Amino acid sequence: MPSTQNRAAGALIAASGVASLLVAPSASAAAPTLIIDSPSLVFTQGQNRISLNSTAAGVRWEISDVHGDPAGSGTAKIDQRRGSIDVSGFGPGHYRLETTATANGSTTQRNTDFAVLTPVPEDALRPSSPFGVNTHFAQRTWNDDYTTSLLDTVGQVGFGHLRESMEWSSLEKEPGEYHVPAEYEAYLVTAKRKGITPMLVTGFHNPNYDHDVTPSSPTGLRAFANYQAWWLSHFRELGVTKDVETYNEFYGGFNTSPCKGPGCQYKLIKPAYDRTKERTPDANVVVDVSSKPEWHAKLFEHGGLDAVDTVNMHVYACADGPEGDIDAKARELRENVRKFNGGKDKPLWITETGCTTKGGNDAAQADYVIRAETLALANGVSQVYFYDMVDDGTDPNDKEHNFGLLRKSGNGITAPAPKKALVSQAVLIRMLNGLRPTGRDALAAESHSYRFGTGKDTTRVLWSTAKSRVDIAATGPLQLTDQFGRTRTLEPANGRVVLPLTESPVFLTGPVRAVANG
Repeated sequence: MPSTQNRAAGALIAASGVASLLVAPSASAAAPTLIIDSPSLVFTQGQNRISLNSTAAGVRWEISDVHGDPAGSGTAKIDQRRGSIDVSGFGPGHYRLETTATANGSTTQRNTDFAVLTPVPEDALRPSSPFGVNTHFAQRTWNDDYTTSLLDTVGQVGFGHLRESMEWSSLEKEPGEYHVPAEYEAYLVTAKRKGITPMLVTGFHNPNYDHDVTPSSPTGLRAFANYQAWWLSHFRELGVTKDVETYNEFYGGFNTSPCKGPGCQYKLIKPAYDRTKERTPDANVVVDVSSKPEWHAKLFEHGGLDAVDTVNMHVYACADGPEGDIDAKARELRENVRKFNGGKDKPLWITETGCTTKGGNDAAQADYVIRAETLALANGVSQVYFYDMVDDGTDPNDKEHNFGLLRKSGNGITAPAPKKALVSQAVLIRMLNGLRPTGRDALAAESHSYRFGTGKDTTRVLWSTAKSRVDIAATGPLQLTDQFGRTRTLEPANGRVVLPLTESPVFLTGPVRAVANG
């Protein structure tokens, strides 16, 4: 997590610019009510109606696409306060909806974004999926309908995994007595039933031990180990998961213990690992060993790999781009694992990577999700979790409030509004579903072309950090899909296609013989 601020849950109100209310004053009558009350604003193509609740006789609406071009308009008839907008004919993409209700000379306006996705592939929601998301359910107060809708959206996007925490102090109120809140248990059980595999994350301290800071005493370390072991075994017995991550970002601000450094992390993770394996022999114990080589090398020198089944790091590289960051850090970590593990690998995950939309940075986030996750998968990362599903706050200028794929709901909009990156994430999952990375085409440093799959099933992910062109040799028509799911056919001229590249990734399929600099 980028900072401790991310652990705070705020009121569910809309982010600036997503939902808006405009009321023209009237001396004779109150403004008409208008609520966009669809339980979700993420739709599957062909099955979409946006529901409205208003006291006006009709609601005027306009829809524009991701580029701001008009996509549709009309008036929704309101009968007994109920009406809807049929968007079943809209193709995949990210859209802007503006609605206006007028009555007795007064006007109420509600604006929001919505997304249309193609159906999720049947086998996308599987334990071997490389795609996951952080959900922060334990830090929020949601009703059952909202929680169900959120899980449905996680599944609609195509995430096969979610990452969730339950802090030690919430689970063990009295020494040695553990209790999982019923709504939290139901959430994780429901996720698994929907095909989404949860991963549990442990942390941080408990007032019963070590003066309520990160444990470092023998008694505190033993108690922490018992908490982790019990928590995982509880959900393993329910058939929910065998994955647990030992402590979040020990190397950062979450470690409030006087004991710092990689040696102190080893003292925490080793007893937790041993106790967890005693209770759940098939547990997959994941440890965030840091993305910094100087930290994970020292941790491994202390014997850290004896307390790890899957090595993990958190990487945030939005500001300068993930190129030369995520890929380099993955290679460095893998090299150190081999150095201290007899030349053998361990599975490598990234359980947090993300890009804030602070200040309206939506387009950059949409680019980042594809580029970062493609780089991760192409460099040996077997699971990557986006941070996070829903914004943690409502201040558009606060970095920590704006990492979500969804904005918070409120102000006349019932459901969280999807950002552009949610659609990009869904498209990436669909385009790479079931495919393994098979290499990178040799191009100039600023141009990227990564191959997934082989033969006729090969899909390429292409972009450039500086505007460039690639020359594609092809034996037939190619299919080009943009990051929002729109596909067009490229017809070769004399066996060649010249394709401009920008920072926004595209996907290419079809009979490609070679890709070279243009």
